[in-house]
Amino acid sequence: MGQVDQRLEQLHHSLQAEIASMLQRHEARVRGYDAVDLDLGRGTIIFSNNNNTLWTGRVELIGTFLPDTNAWRWWWFGADRPLTRSPLNAVFAAGQSHGIRTLTSAQPAIRGKHEAVQLANLCAALAKSQGVHVVQNADRMTFYGLFNLRSSVIVAGREPSPPPPEPDSSVVHHDSLITVGEPLSPIITTRQPIMSMPPPAYGPLPPVRPPPQKTPISEPTSVPSASDNEVRPPQRALVMPLAKVASTAVITHLPSGFQQALITLDLHVQQGTKARFFVVITALDTEGNLVAVPTPHDLMEAAKDLILEDARQGNGRWRRLTVRLTNRPMGISVHVEVVA
Repeated sequence: MGQVDQRLEQLHHSLQAEIASMLQRHEARVRGYDAVDLDLGRGTIIFSNNNNTLWTGRVELIGTFLPDTNAWRWWWFGADRPLTRSPLNAVFAAGQSHGIRTLTSAQPAIRGKHEAVQLANLCAALAKSQGVHVVQNADRMTFYGLFNLRSSVIVAGREPSPPPPEPDSSVVHHDSLITVGEPLSPIITTRQPIMSMPPPAYGPLPPVRPPPQKTPISEPTSVPSASDNEVRPPQRALVMPLAKVASTAVITHLPSGFQQALITLDLHVQQGTKARFFVVITALDTEGNLVAVPTPHDLMEAAKDLILEDARQGNGRWRRLTVRLTNRPMGISVHVEVVA
């Protein structure tokens, strides 16, 4: 994902039947529901129809996908929330034991909503979940694994639904991939979503590096004649495609995460409408080291589109544009500045 993770694709292919069966059973279980009561404090969810409970279960956060930057955040990312063991630890364990870097990288690069849904479904299958629930907001998609209620969890005013029938014996469960450890502790009541940390590593994994990329140094282009208007930062809609491609490049190059990244776009206009531009990405990794990130061709194309459309919209001619990506607990913020 981002750059194709072949081992992840192989695992997903081997679990396709199990994923399909899981989703079909959940769809049948809550068919006709018209309301969902998701209580993150208690870690419970209730599907109902006309105030009649169809199914009551508990939820475990799988991850959050931010479409603007194609960034994925695992449930274990960050340590500022209550921690408890989770059946989803099986996901991290599978990534460790099979060298699947997408499942162990703090912020793997995802190529869109479709891949985010695929990844969440795969995680749910590895954790033997009953299904997946998605909460979609304007700027993010949050995925939760659904599990049967533990006996210690009581939902006030509701009787828990009977457990679903056992899965078809023809479905292959990949227990050999998973080592969860001791039994799970009772769910914790808290005001925040319950989080869990991944289990200890089985051993050091060999580093996985993306193949070397040729870094385009500069690109010639033609731009409309200079405008006498005041120079201002380009509109957000023009900047976000460039920011998305850049964040994917940074996350792919630094799979262990980054603190900040700076994209510098220098524009040199020659002979009226002829121009040449340069794009450089510099990132600060999690240990505070400055890292030069290769500039992918897609980023050069996004920069070219930004320059042309910004000029067509009548913005004044700027010489340098900088896009600062800051990795925050709730997402990657984007800050833009221009130099006239």
